[in-house]
Amino acid sequence: MTLSSIKSKQAVCHCCGLTKFSAFTLHPPYQPKSYRQPTSHAGVANARRFVREGDAQIADIQKAIKRLQRHEAHLNTIVRQHRSYLSPIHRLPDDVLLMIFTAEWESNDQMPPWTVSAVCRRWRGIVNGYPLF
Repeated sequence: MTLSSIKSKQAVCHCCGLTKFSAFTLHPPYQPKSYRQPTSHAGVANARRFVREGDAQIADIQKAIKRLQRHEAHLNTIVRQHRSYLSPIHRLPDDVLLMIFTAEWESNDQMPPWTVSAVCRRWRGIVNGYPLF
């Protein structure tokens, strides 16, 4: 009996591209329910073929896992890069930010304008574009 002769569900993953894997349950002593102990040379050969097919499927699944892990890492990079855009401060218009900056500078003589300009490119552009600073 070979692994391909075991009735299994076939699935196709849209992310990793894995198209063939068996979803069967292993029963104690960790063998498929339909598998029988070999009693002849042909039975041993079939068992070896069964193991080779299982090893090939394991290798395919491991490759798919690695592809999914690379895909996950790529998506996490994108999320980290765009996370700052979700912050409410980035939705404020430049003139409102300028009003906040000038109010802080007028009330606090200790804070020079270039401290705010070190935060990000947008804030630096606002501070440098305002003629009083």
